[in-house]
Amino acid sequence: MSLPSWVFFNHFFHSISFSLAPLRSVQFDPVCDPRYDLKITFELVNPTVRSARADSVRSGSVQFTMRLTTLPISALLNLALGCSARSNAYPFQRITTTTTTTSYNGISFVLVGDSTTHSGTLTLNSGGWAEGFCGSLTGGTFCSDRSSNGKTTGTIVSEGFWDLALADVQNETEKGNKLFVTIQFGHNDMKIAPPESMAANLTSFVHQLNNLGANPVLVTALSRRNFNNATGLIADTLGPWANATIDVAHATGSALLPLHEVSIAYLESIGQSASQILNRSPDDRTHLNLAGQFLFGRMVADLMRVFILSDSDPSPFTIDSDLSLALYTGKQYAFEPVYQPGHNATY
Repeated sequence: MSLPSWVFFNHFFHSISFSLAPLRSVQFDPVCDPRYDLKITFELVNPTVRSARADSVRSGSVQFTMRLTTLPISALLNLALGCSARSNAYPFQRITTTTTTTSYNGISFVLVGDSTTHSGTLTLNSGGWAEGFCGSLTGGTFCSDRSSNGKTTGTIVSEGFWDLALADVQNETEKGNKLFVTIQFGHNDMKIAPPESMAANLTSFVHQLNNLGANPVLVTALSRRNFNNATGLIADTLGPWANATIDVAHATGSALLPLHEVSIAYLESIGQSASQILNRSPDDRTHLNLAGQFLFGRMVADLMRVFILSDSDPSPFTIDSDLSLALYTGKQYAFEPVYQPGHNATY
């Protein structure tokens, strides 16, 4: 089966700039069983690849292995492969409950970042995805939010929040838990220093965490919701800092979550009007209200499942099939209580 390159790369790797020849091959289980992987092989015109899941680069070609139904463009792939987006090709469709009471204590999380990670909307310039992410975990799963409003990769250290995160790391690793530390910066670093400065600090963070036995997870910055009115696309200014994060992940062999790229794809898919409903206040296109916190928290949780957790890891996440399906098909999700009235300015 041959598919045009846009089927795979339309939006999902929005900031990756290279052209592709048509896809060479697609291997897919005919019954659309989500336990199987979709294997896509394609040739690159320019064999320089910026991706979290490039398994190999040889002779100008690269093979990606990704789970079919955990990609934001899964609906396009499902359609192209003859599988309905609401068939059993989506792994959660057979699950009716959105929560579970099962406790799982083998995996722990510490979250480090700025206000676009940090929980809460009680103060100005606040409202990130942490609360939604931690809220997606099963009971008993440790999740510590050590992010803070207004922080850069420099001030997170100088103001003591990094030390608090390291204390959590030490406690959890001493328990024998498999600990993941997410690190997302860029919104404030871009105001004071070039991407290279942030990259140097991220590299230091990674080395410190590795030395403590933790698993650093670099996260590209959540997109702002500023649109170019002429094109209907995100007017992105965070790209160089997202690319710096990707570079550090590749240089250090660290895990990477492409939140910047995926959030852009989602926002552009639902459009400007629907995107602004997620604002903390009508004119705040950076921070999130409760709807936005839980929507993007689920996005990070699902990306963690795709890119980080191995098949052998029992999932620490609860299931929200409707929200995950909306995210992966680029549809607006109606948080009815939160969407009243209008932008639902503050919490």
